[in-house]
Formats: sequence, structure tokens, C-alpha cells
Amino acid sequence: MKDHPPHIVIIRLSALGDIAISAPLVREYALKNPNVRFTMVSHGFTEPLFAGINNLHFFPVNVKKEGTVKGLWRIAGQLAKLNPTIVADLHSVIRSRLLKSFLWLRGIPFKTINKNRKARRALVNHLPDKELAVLKPVCQLYEDVLVKCGLENLSFASIEPNDKIRAEIKARRAAYLTELCSQRGELQNETLTGYIKMPGFKIGIAPFAKHAGKRWPGKFVEQVIYDLSKDPNTKVFLFGGIEEARVLMGWEQKYQNTFTCAGKFKFAEELLMMNELDVMLSMDSANMHLASFVGTKVVSVWGATHPAAGFYGWMQDPCNALQADMPCRPCSIYGNKPCKFGDFRCLSAVTPEVVDGKILEGYIV
Repeated sequence: MKDHPPHIVIIRLSALGDIAISAPLVREYALKNPNVRFTMVSHGFTEPLFAGINNLHFFPVNVKKEGTVKGLWRIAGQLAKLNPTIVADLHSVIRSRLLKSFLWLRGIPFKTINKNRKARRALVNHLPDKELAVLKPVCQLYEDVLVKCGLENLSFASIEPNDKIRAEIKARRAAYLTELCSQRGELQNETLTGYIKMPGFKIGIAPFAKHAGKRWPGKFVEQVIYDLSKDPNTKVFLFGGIEEARVLMGWEQKYQNTFTCAGKFKFAEELLMMNELDVMLSMDSANMHLASFVGTKVVSVWGATHPAAGFYGWMQDPCNALQADMPCRPCSIYGNKPCKFGDFRCLSAVTPEVVDGKILEGYIV
């Protein structure tokens, strides 16, 4: 076995989906290396993703308030007092580069992610007769950095998804999240305990995404809610942010067996609720990665983006990624580019009937 560095500082400041991708990897490396101390530097509210492991510590950062040069210099000073041996930069943006550089000035070396930017540009560059290249999963890119830091390669990202492993993950996540919520008094939330105790086939729907190139038409989402909520043995739980709560509340009031989670739970509580689901319908968004983290099966809808770019949900079956085969796809890595046709027809090509069928695969009344 290689000589392990005694203390690795890992940096991933945003976005939520990317932090969620890193979480199962970081947790597994901490569990497999009990003699190594890990410090995860990330946005404060994501702490529950990294809780419950003795040698994995969390260092919260408020990027909006502390993301200045002065703020990052101060953070570097605080991290240096923890005596890290090496820094793993899983982000490679201006803020993370400044932070690791300030630590380097204090004598602490670093390793940085290779984002394969050239390959990503080629993926969305539609040349004649171009073949779709499948890029390294982002989780693998993160693992490459930890291996550069001196840790043994666990080939974590190459584990084939299957129901047995996912069930084991689901049980492990349920145990630590239940304990975490119990310690914080969050299991006193009657809405959460009421949702958890509900009988039936539990379906989560997270219909929103930051960019239009990832958002399935609202009328399609509503059709799926209508279709699924008619069965008294199914329960539909809607996920989204505070800004989307009004839309979700409207659907909750309109359809039977439908319940919104938006604005009702703290982050750890929401993770525990996702863990209770039988299946989650999500876009290419953070909720896909959060549901994957807790071991829940995800059916995902793809438009401008593509799983081949490496951002697919961890331990998810590729057959559950629903997408239209179009020569213009993918046109964007992050879904933030305008559609050349002006209508994101790639998203409309995925029908509610197809989504209904995929969600209900294996469901027995």
C-alpha cells in the first residue's frame, strides 16, 4: 500500500449537483482510509452530504460573502492551521485556484482536476459524420485527483449499477440520515414523518432545472402527475426550491395523492425523504444527483445536454435516461445555450406516455 498523506483538504465550492456527485466518492475514500483525515471545503448547507464519518470533517464556506480575495486569504489561513498535507481541487475555477494558491504559499502542495474542456467542446461541435464520444464520468475525474494525492485507486466510478448495490447504499444512507435528523431534532417535523409513514408506491418528481435546455415542458410534467396520481396506491411527492413552491402547491391542490416538499424541509430532511422514494423523476439537475446519492432509482429527462458528457447520476442505469436521438444533440454541456430552432424540440420529443411507462416499470399493485 502507498504511503498515505495524513490530511487531504478537498475543495468543491459549487454547484449543488457537482457537490452531490463528489459526496459518495469522498465518503467511500474516507471509509476505506480510516487513518487519513479528510476535510471537505464546500458550501455550508451541503454539510449533511458529508456527515457521519469520523475522519471526514466539513469546512463550510459562504462563497457569496467570503469569495473575495481577502475572504479566500482568510479561509486559507484557517485551513492552514488544520495542518493539511495536500489539497485536492475538484473545482478548478478562479476561487478554488486562489484558495489552493494561498495554501501553496504556505507550503501545502495541490492536485487539480482535469475537466477535459477540449473533449467537452468537441462533444457539442456538430461536424458532419461526427460520432458521439462518451466522456469520462465527472465522478471519475474527481477520483483521478484523489489518486494523484497518493490514495489507492478504488475504481469507484466504474462500479456497475445494480439493484443489490443500490439497496445497500439506500440502507446505509437511511441509517446515517435518520441518526443525523434525530440528533438535530428534525424528526419532530410532523410533515416529514407523515410523508414517510404513508403506504404505497412513492414517486418523487423534480421538474425544474436552472437552464431552459434542461427543463421538460410544464404541461408534460402536469400530465405525468395526473396519470400517476389517479392510482390510490401511488403517492407523488414534488421537489423544488422556494421560488418554485407556488407552482408545486398548485399541482398539490389540483391532484389527489400529490404532496409538495418545497419549503417544508431542511436539507437533511429532504435527503431522508428522497431516500424513502421508490423512484424519482428528474431533469438533468441537482435533484438527479441528490436522489442518486441516497440510493434511489432515477428516471431522467434529457434535452440540450447528454449523459455522454459525464454528468449522469451515480449508480443509475443508463436505460433510465430518456432522450430523443437528434443530430443537433447535445448542443450544450450545461444546458445554458439557446436552441437554434428556438423551441428545444428535443425535450418535447420525450412524451409523458414514455415517462409514465419507465417510472412504473416493476411497479406491482
